[in-house]
Amino acid sequence: MLEDGGISGLKIGIKLCDELGYVQARGDLGIEELLIWGEYDGFVPHTEREMFRADRPRHRYVERRGWQVLRFVDRDLANPAGVCAEWRAAIADAPARIRALSPARSPEVAAARRALGFD
Repeated sequence: MLEDGGISGLKIGIKLCDELGYVQARGDLGIEELLIWGEYDGFVPHTEREMFRADRPRHRYVERRGWQVLRFVDRDLANPAGVCAEWRAAIADAPARIRALSPARSPEVAAARRALGFD
């Protein structure tokens, strides 16, 4: 759906590791160079207490590291044009958002700033 809507550079199954190399978060898909993290939240698994409890701290961890998190649910998938529009807006906003972040925030921010020619 996203590639058909003109969204490119997506990587499936992204993950973030801490400074020791331990995986702290896994995402459904994203654009690493622009620090955009996409999640699909299925209703049944996300109504389970442990999944719900694990999702919130993980979401905060990803955002603290400088990523924009886009969360989608089943109803969103019925509107592919709307989902693609949200991705396009996040892509358009990413350079200014990344420019405003300190490279000390995370290794991902430092890499994104270098890739965009800010540092």
